[in-house]
Amino acid sequence: MGCDTARVSAPNGGRCTRSSAARVLGGTAFQLVKGDKGDQGDQGEQGIQGEQGIQGIQGEQGPQGDQGIQGIQGIQGIQGIQGIQGDTGPGVAAGGTTGQKLVKATNADYDTEWVDVNELPAGGTTSQALRKDTNTDYDASWQDVHEVPTAGTTAQVLAKNSNTNYDYAWTTIYSLPAGGTTRQSLLKTSNTDFDATWYDIHEVLSGGTTAQVFKKTSNTDYATAWGFVADSEITFTDITTNNASTSNHGFLPKLDNDATHFFDGTGNWDTVKDSDLSTSDITTNNVTSAKHGFTPKSPGDSSYFLNGAATPGWSQLFGGGSASIYIAPAQWAEPTLKVTMVGGAPTAITATLVASETWEDYADAATSGFSSGWGWSGSWVLS
Repeated sequence: MGCDTARVSAPNGGRCTRSSAARVLGGTAFQLVKGDKGDQGDQGEQGIQGEQGIQGIQGEQGPQGDQGIQGIQGIQGIQGIQGIQGDTGPGVAAGGTTGQKLVKATNADYDTEWVDVNELPAGGTTSQALRKDTNTDYDASWQDVHEVPTAGTTAQVLAKNSNTNYDYAWTTIYSLPAGGTTRQSLLKTSNTDFDATWYDIHEVLSGGTTAQVFKKTSNTDYATAWGFVADSEITFTDITTNNASTSNHGFLPKLDNDATHFFDGTGNWDTVKDSDLSTSDITTNNVTSAKHGFTPKSPGDSSYFLNGAATPGWSQLFGGGSASIYIAPAQWAEPTLKVTMVGGAPTAITATLVASETWEDYADAATSGFSSGWGWSGSWVLS
């Protein structure tokens, strides 16, 4: 199908496309004409109601309006009809006796009663006052009152003249002098009565703790403080007054410069005697390879000896026998035999032989069957 170049364009390889309102059919171009508007279609069904949206932000409150004009006062109403007369009031309470008074019984309206009133007692003289005689209610009587006397001058006080009741008079009191500064004290300046003045008093300072003392901190006057006594601040003398005794604690007596002495329980320097020593079965201070000390307690058996272990103890050696020994020494002298035995002890030991027979001279080789030299025959034991 061809395209009318005057009405359509064919950009897609010769294929005709719609351009404006022109159509080409069978090589003939024609103009499309818009038809009449069709009838309105039926209304579709109402859709499902959507979810309610989020409430909007509340707006700001508007300004308060102006106050309205006051209305006109209304006409006064007609006076009402007079009411019916009420009941008679309670009036004065009935009863009562001569001399009684009508008083309120409670706080309620019209609640009254007749009661006896304790009035001032009769009698009395001029200047007397009414005083209680006892703690009983209304028990009072007229009595003389000892008033403050007349006269006197400014700043005087009433002072007793004697031990007699009501014997007093106006007296001058010598009050504190003017002046002075904070923490000063009043001191006598002479033996004259009332001759005193304000003066600085260097008192003990506050504070401090248990066992502290009040001491000078320098050579400056009044330079003091609470503190503990240092060893360097203590000075000793040759006075024995406060030395320790059997009844009191105290200082150590002066040393007597004898290294063999010790301070005994009677307060004297003395030597240590054998009778002063006491031993026990405690092994705390026994000898060891690290320190000197006491010998361990004896086992009571002569066949034991004290060994040289790190912690020494008692051990037993077993050995002995008999032998015939011949020795040809380099020189003609009686030799000493020693033997190293192992047994009965934790390590090997060296012991000296003790013979039951003495050394003999075997110089005669023909008799002894030995060559010239020394020989020995007998038993031996370890010692």
